[in-house]
Amino acid sequence: MSAVAIDNDLVHYEVLGRGRPVILVHGWLGSWRYWISTMQQLSTKFRTYALDLWGFGDSSKFNSPDDRYNLDAQVELLDGFMERLGISKAALIGHGLGAAVVIRHSAKYPDRIPRVVAISPPVQGDWLTEKLVGLAQNSELKNLVPKGVSDLAALEAEVDKVDSYAIVKSVLSIRGDGSENGTSAPIDLRAAFKSILDGEGATDKNMLMILHGAQDALVKMPSIEVFQQALAEYELSNHPRLLSIVLDDSSHFPMLDETTKFNRLMSEFLGVRTADELQQLQPREEWRRRMR
Repeated sequence: MSAVAIDNDLVHYEVLGRGRPVILVHGWLGSWRYWISTMQQLSTKFRTYALDLWGFGDSSKFNSPDDRYNLDAQVELLDGFMERLGISKAALIGHGLGAAVVIRHSAKYPDRIPRVVAISPPVQGDWLTEKLVGLAQNSELKNLVPKGVSDLAALEAEVDKVDSYAIVKSVLSIRGDGSENGTSAPIDLRAAFKSILDGEGATDKNMLMILHGAQDALVKMPSIEVFQQALAEYELSNHPRLLSIVLDDSSHFPMLDETTKFNRLMSEFLGVRTADELQQLQPREEWRRRMR
């Protein structure tokens, strides 16, 4: 177990492997533990880091958390984590809340983040369902953990560590009603996608993959056609360095539902060198549909 102090509070993380750094950021129900299999897969080529966000796992939790659990605060945590560990450049993989965190961070520093994976991202605030907030408020989060995984008990133990207000506050900040007067706007990550791929400091090596589980009940994407129209508004539809894939057999947790397939996809994406190679990552049977 490792920890680093950020703003006089502790951020827990685990590290495995050698090579270029890859940082994994968990979602609303998890902690670093959700990434164990992925870290083991990637550690043969990369140095993998998995951290716990504020209010999750073994990172600090707060009695007065209004300004510590929103999306911006979690992005600042990732900023501070990379600074404290001296990681100047890394690939980022984020899930759910973590996907929004890595997208926002990468849009700020496109010259430092050449590869980004957003898994089950709330691209627009209204993609989030009421189910997540309701379960957090009713302390029934364990009902969302896939039951077929081998380390179910360990994952459920991690759910017990979550400060439920960290879930509620971050969801509210993403959906647009997280301010005191209820007037904050829902997030829209499309401009951040554009910054990652084509913003100041970005190069023709920057690549972004968006991954959804077709059976996701927490982050409900619109139809593929509607999503592509939304991307087109930012000149992102059919962008040569953007890959969007739907896994038909996955829920909100593709890393748990289809572990082998998911890990292979992460490994191959991180190894891609050019836009042509990215577009040649055909959706094998395991990967199902490509959103093109």
